[in-house]
Amino acid sequence: TSSWDDAHIVAQSLQTGERRVLITGGRDGRYVATGHLVYLRKGVLLGVPFNAGDVRVAGGAVSLIEGIGDAGSTTGTAQYSLAPSGSLLYVPSLSVTGRGTQSTLVWVDRAGREEPLITDPRPFASARISPDGSRVAVVEYGVSVWVRSGPAIGKWDPPILALNFLPKQHGRLRVFDGTGRELFSERLPEEGMFEVGFSNDADEVWCWPAAWFARGMAGAAWLPVDRPARTIYRVAIRSSAAVALLLPDAVADCALAPAGERALVSCWDGQLRLLDRAGQVTATLDAGGPARLAWSGEGEFAVAGTADGRLLRLERNGALDWSKVIPATEPPPLTHPPSEVVAGLPIFQG
Repeated sequence: TSSWDDAHIVAQSLQTGERRVLITGGRDGRYVATGHLVYLRKGVLLGVPFNAGDVRVAGGAVSLIEGIGDAGSTTGTAQYSLAPSGSLLYVPSLSVTGRGTQSTLVWVDRAGREEPLITDPRPFASARISPDGSRVAVVEYGVSVWVRSGPAIGKWDPPILALNFLPKQHGRLRVFDGTGRELFSERLPEEGMFEVGFSNDADEVWCWPAAWFARGMAGAAWLPVDRPARTIYRVAIRSSAAVALLLPDAVADCALAPAGERALVSCWDGQLRLLDRAGQVTATLDAGGPARLAWSGEGEFAVAGTADGRLLRLERNGALDWSKVIPATEPPPLTHPPSEVVAGLPIFQG
């Protein structure tokens, strides 16, 4: 697709492999326990009634929140997190904040009412809400600006004299309660970019390397054996103790089981590894490549999807249930030229 905002949100049967288009034009669709399907389009979070039994949309889309951040043209990810209770946490888009790489965080209830959580603008890289809606975890990094007297990139006109960049550093893990009171603030043990997530225990946070960072940082691309790229941390909020879980290869994705006793990890060597709380590998499966991961709501099974279109279902013990290949389809042709990132420069998006 020419833009993630024009992508299809589909449902696929795990038994037959049948696919059904639910939404035409949207990114990062998620089903919520209230019986709705929510998704992002052009920075607006939309919700539609959804009949899970018949696997069909049961009404029209309603605008919920405007100005939610996303990953641009890089991936279809949107920067929001939903708790089963219906609470919403999101990172505003840069066009809304007007603060470049800095953002604030707000709580949003089911009625769409916003309550500021963190009003001090910070360069947040990852944010997650706990399953019970009582905690928010974020990881933040310091962003630097490189200013030159001459052009910083090539010989373009107008010249680019300043570049934002992320120096190699230890990110800061911060945890807040629902009132905005800070419960935890410590630097991560390793340098690098990390994602954050909760187990079923709101007093325990897991941190794992962001997929793109795990393939190299600070110009050292394609070095998956670097320790930070293959280490997952389990952090206890009350004691500030961090347990390092070291993997054989760089981490591509991590999904925590809802019950909290297991983590499914995809590495760039193509292996799926099921870890117990102590970090011991209890099951290994060759997926043929790095995969995106997700657990079912009850944690009875997990699914993994690879870049070449393979979908795998795993039992809760890590055993393979089935593996299917999703037929590839050609993206539709561009109906309009891609937009310029900076006017007058040959850099395009979407």
